[in-house]
Amino acid sequence: PRVVPLLLSGLKDSAPAVRYAAAKSLYTLLTLNNGEPAANVFDADAYTGLINGLGEAMSGAANEALVREAFLALAKIPVPDARQKTLDILMRRAAMLQTTPDLTASLAGETDALRTVVLFYATQGDYSRARQLAEAGLAYLVISVRDLQTGKLDVNARKQRQLLVQVGLTAAEFAAKEASSVTPLQTPEAAAEIERLKTTVKMSNWLEAQLHGQQLLDLVK
Repeated sequence: PRVVPLLLSGLKDSAPAVRYAAAKSLYTLLTLNNGEPAANVFDADAYTGLINGLGEAMSGAANEALVREAFLALAKIPVPDARQKTLDILMRRAAMLQTTPDLTASLAGETDALRTVVLFYATQGDYSRARQLAEAGLAYLVISVRDLQTGKLDVNARKQRQLLVQVGLTAAEFAAKEASSVTPLQTPEAAAEIERLKTTVKMSNWLEAQLHGQQLLDLVK
């Protein structure tokens, strides 16, 4: 469709506001079918370009609204490559947050995106990305408990970090299942470490949770 070049141009624009508008427009087009992904809106080539365009739109983006809108659009693209791209972007953003903490960001977009990909692979019973899911989930868990220790998060950011912790735990447990190909998390030692992590999270002992989360993360890297 003729709208694709316009969307791609908008996603690559230097102004975050223009990239945001393009991502929002794409999301709207993809959800005209009562909020459900509309599989026939674009052809395969167009989807490939739009997936890459959304990834570029979020490159180094500090605009949280843009990040969330782009992740929402990615979640509605009805092709498997969109899930893999989401994982790749999540890992790239996690690496940035590990070295440059942002206590002012709620990470709502990252929370939604991680939950979407974990749910997608879990409901499909697809373990082909289990190791990467575990790495992404545990990376965001460690980032979140580190931030929670500061006591400097506002109410919304604190809530999102706590949600990210739970999604990270879910990703780790998914990767530890017998059917998974993620051998490092299938050992009795890893299982015990996951249980210790769950206990410390339940107690809101963020320092201990960071230590256990990091140990598990080191296993799957």
